[in-house]
Amino acid sequence: FMRFNYNYKEKYLFEFNGRYDGSSLFPTNRRYNFFPSFSAGYNVAKEKFWSHLTNILSTFKLRGSYGTLGDVSTLLNQGNYYPYQNALITQPPNNTNWEFAGGRQPYVQVGGLTDPNITWAKPSMLDFGLDVAALDNRLQGTFDWYRRKTKDLFGPAQSYPSVLGVNPPQKNNASIQTTGFDLTIGWQDKVGSLSYNASFILSNYKGVVLSYPNPSKIISDWYNGAQMGAIWGYTAVDLFQSQAEIDKSAKQTKIYSNWKPGDVHYKDLNGDGQIDWGKNTVDSSGDLSIIGNSTPEFSYGFNFGLTWKGFDLNGFVQGIGERKFFSSSNYFWGITGNQWQGSPLTSNLNRYTPDNPNGYFPNYYMSGEMNKNMQTSTRYLLNAAYFRMKNLQLGYTVPTRITNKAHISRLRIYGSVENLFTIAPGLHNKFQVDPEVLISDSKIYPIQRTFSVGINLNLQ
Repeated sequence: FMRFNYNYKEKYLFEFNGRYDGSSLFPTNRRYNFFPSFSAGYNVAKEKFWSHLTNILSTFKLRGSYGTLGDVSTLLNQGNYYPYQNALITQPPNNTNWEFAGGRQPYVQVGGLTDPNITWAKPSMLDFGLDVAALDNRLQGTFDWYRRKTKDLFGPAQSYPSVLGVNPPQKNNASIQTTGFDLTIGWQDKVGSLSYNASFILSNYKGVVLSYPNPSKIISDWYNGAQMGAIWGYTAVDLFQSQAEIDKSAKQTKIYSNWKPGDVHYKDLNGDGQIDWGKNTVDSSGDLSIIGNSTPEFSYGFNFGLTWKGFDLNGFVQGIGERKFFSSSNYFWGITGNQWQGSPLTSNLNRYTPDNPNGYFPNYYMSGEMNKNMQTSTRYLLNAAYFRMKNLQLGYTVPTRITNKAHISRLRIYGSVENLFTIAPGLHNKFQVDPEVLISDSKIYPIQRTFSVGINLNLQ
């Protein structure tokens, strides 16, 4: 690797970096690549014409950068350490149904296909930023706009006909682009014996698939132009209230053969008189449409601190402004098919019955018939935006005129609480789940609220 820096009077700044990396994860002829990057900055506040503004705006720096790196994280996260090598897969006795001599025997099967041309994924980042400091550096701010492209990405294995018989190969088969911004604003000051500081962070991004080998644009897979995190689903009208309403509505028999009052009524978007998924492609999606996006939007954080006559108070708040979430978990639905996936909670009591026709949840079924009402739809698409008091700490530092008598240079007593409270009305009025960590089945150990007290002691 190499690095070159140039700094002219802290006004013009330039840096070049270069790396030549190799990895044994790839074939010998595809193992090495050179990855360069450079950045440049212009601190306008160092110009002579800016001198009369220095007391107000001491820093005003424009900067830009562009660079590439090699990435193997997707392979490592999949545990796919040598994807170019053919391998045989051994299965232990408990994974086979074949029995010999009264017992199950291990066996060996052919592994998946491999691609001999697999190599580095190549993310590149273009960034433009602004740094400012004003009012004797009491106010500071940073803004970055970026565009990140990744070529030769290890996307999902391309779909092949099932007659292939083995797993398709992992390939450098995709490219994606992420565009976003990061904003940080901070303030610190002192008024008499009170010192305080605060900082606010806001970020947002959106991702799109630039290329992927899916010419039919099957919506259950990546396709060119797909928005990362897009949720395809049905538009729900309401719950059926009568057999007459079912009879005059679009037929939903492709989803399930039998429908009853209390089941979900899906909207006929294409007007063909039946509810289906068409060819399951972008151009023929039947009554499916993009109903939301699971990408967190407008993530924010707020830090603050106060000190006054030995007392100090510090806190951190975080949250997300917008995010959609659909859960297939029995934690949400209560019952998802049988006794093995049943966990009815008090939140599931608001269910349709003839006496409660406006219930939130649909009919109760202790069978696979429940799946017809668990189709991804607008009715059960949740807003996962949240506001969380992540940390709050209060402390007191004993005056030195007291501690010095005991040969103690500093004595601070404090108490703190983690995850004091979370506001997530779009989730928590339906079921209890941690909005910071969301997965489809929601089976994550609940977040804990932790109280603690402590002492910081420094002896002389």
